[in-house]
Amino acid sequence: MESIAKRPPRKIGIIAVWMGNLPSYFPVWLRTLETNSSFDFFLFTDQPVEMKKPDNLKVVSMSFTELKSLIAEKLFLKVNIPHAYKLTDFKPAYGEIFSDYLINYNFWGYCDIDLLFGDLKKFITDDILLSFKKIFSRGHLTLYRNEPLINAAYRSSGSLDTKKILQSPDNYSFDEWFGIHRIFEDLGIPQYNKEIMGDIKVLSPRLECSNTRNYRPQIFVWEEGSVRQYYIEEGVLKMTELAYVHFQKRKITLSGQDVLRSRVMILNPDTLLSFSGPITAATVREYDRPGYNHYLHSQFKRIRKRLYPFKKDPSAIVKILPEK
Repeated sequence: MESIAKRPPRKIGIIAVWMGNLPSYFPVWLRTLETNSSFDFFLFTDQPVEMKKPDNLKVVSMSFTELKSLIAEKLFLKVNIPHAYKLTDFKPAYGEIFSDYLINYNFWGYCDIDLLFGDLKKFITDDILLSFKKIFSRGHLTLYRNEPLINAAYRSSGSLDTKKILQSPDNYSFDEWFGIHRIFEDLGIPQYNKEIMGDIKVLSPRLECSNTRNYRPQIFVWEEGSVRQYYIEEGVLKMTELAYVHFQKRKITLSGQDVLRSRVMILNPDTLLSFSGPITAATVREYDRPGYNHYLHSQFKRIRKRLYPFKKDPSAIVKILPEK
């Protein structure tokens, strides 16, 4: 008989936190949770969720003030969290912050909601769960073995001042490569970092990934519970299956309510479209469309952000002007 110690741990709880109005694509995110029934999800939010929820999602009502108090209490820190985006730096501490909800899980993790999940169990296998204590290194989905030492690893660095990072109002992207990933490397704890997702570039009119190979043309499709990158190479239609696709900082809208019932959804730069029938080479060519509205809006925000200091102190602009 197989020993209990060798049985693959498959009880996984994944946490998402969202403060403020829920985005228009939120119902589609819920739908992609429903097709991943072997994973449990927790959504901590200050918004009412009145639509039908999948059985594997627990919504926990919590105000931003209550969340900040919980963080301070669990981490024994005086924290300064001026806005919800700062919460990304606290993601590696979720194992301790939300420990009361994770007692019965072998693994815990965090995820964003600006993504479409594919068939996660194909990519997060029993062998991976047995072999690694941390899975993935991007802040939009990362899993950790639910053990005290692993949960506390975020504050175990000899090269990063974690306390300063967490107490500062600035954002350090502590949940990704230069934060918690670096700490696990320093500690020699095995990490699984295969790039099996599509991480869509923010500043791109077309949907192009920052982490995997791109093609012209290509489209990203949610198809009956799977996420697929369809593309044409040397005149031949090909496909790569992905664990999920992440469309960060895009205001994705739904082409209609029929999207929520569709067998197939095609992701465009600013819209989710319902589709019927098989994906063909002609489909890929037709739906690989640039989204210039998003591109121009993103560029404008980037320029405005760079110029923001001059709004406070107009004289500061001379620091970047060339000398006469």
